[in-house]
Amino acid sequence: MIHSIKSLLKATVLGSLVLAAPAMATAEGFPERPMSLIFFFPSGGSGDAQARAAAHGLSEILGGNMVVRNVAGGSGTVGLVGMMEEAADGYTLGYLPEGLATVQPLRNPLPYTFESFDHICKLTFMPVALFGRSDAPYTNLQELADYAKDHELVYGHPGVGTVPHLAMESFMLEAGIQVRSVPFNGDGPGTAALRGGHVDLYVAGSPATNVLSGDDTRVLGVYGNQRLSNVPDVPTAPEQGYETTAGVAFGISGPKGMDPEVRQTLIDACGTLSESPEFIEVVHNLTAVVDYADGQGFEDYLREREGVYRDLLTTMGLIGG
Repeated sequence: MIHSIKSLLKATVLGSLVLAAPAMATAEGFPERPMSLIFFFPSGGSGDAQARAAAHGLSEILGGNMVVRNVAGGSGTVGLVGMMEEAADGYTLGYLPEGLATVQPLRNPLPYTFESFDHICKLTFMPVALFGRSDAPYTNLQELADYAKDHELVYGHPGVGTVPHLAMESFMLEAGIQVRSVPFNGDGPGTAALRGGHVDLYVAGSPATNVLSGDDTRVLGVYGNQRLSNVPDVPTAPEQGYETTAGVAFGISGPKGMDPEVRQTLIDACGTLSESPEFIEVVHNLTAVVDYADGQGFEDYLREREGVYRDLLTTMGLIGG
């Protein structure tokens, strides 16, 4: 998996996304100097690769140069708070995951909410998936739900309050089951625990399908509205009769107060990028899907998700009512 992501990064940075960009109105003189797209976590991984593909494509569409800057720390909050203090001129933007904009401010005293930024677009969606062992007596979500009603099971997740953790809790509420949870320090230890038989289930972001769809483990379901290209035979949760959909939407946002013409130029460029076959292929290879909405659509999505997370975190006792 690490090798494949590095290869995609190289192809994204050095290759050329051939984008047939239609003529569009642009803010006069923009861009006239290099732009930055901040990714709020260390380099490597699917989100970072998505950000680099987006920056490369937007550079070609806008006729400028957009580079990715990794600013890690505080589970992403250091870079995001720093971005708030940048000039709202369109030259510094962020590749923003939904949990950083919604869950983090609910659980921690932070100087921002999802409304503290000018949003450009929602661009991709990386669904959560649920994994089990191949020798288990259930092969999908419905069989799991039936089995869990009469048997004690344990599931692992990559940390309390993470989107995968919340996704599994939401699914259990909908399915009417109880499964004991065990947090791990990331997917590495968690996937190893599933393979070793220390947990019965593991819930993680879709990149884990690259390592947990082998001989000893299987994907039980994908909590998204589209099947993943790398496991096309695995049905989504809605296809299996469950409404639970969960994952990490990534979008592009910037400091509050952006010039409307500059912002619209960026929104239009983002829309063009979302229709690029080359960008779509890169995203699919990263076990995600392109799921575009304009700036207002991204803000509306974050508002809806914040409400869902607020209710769920309250029910779980992780925040006050």
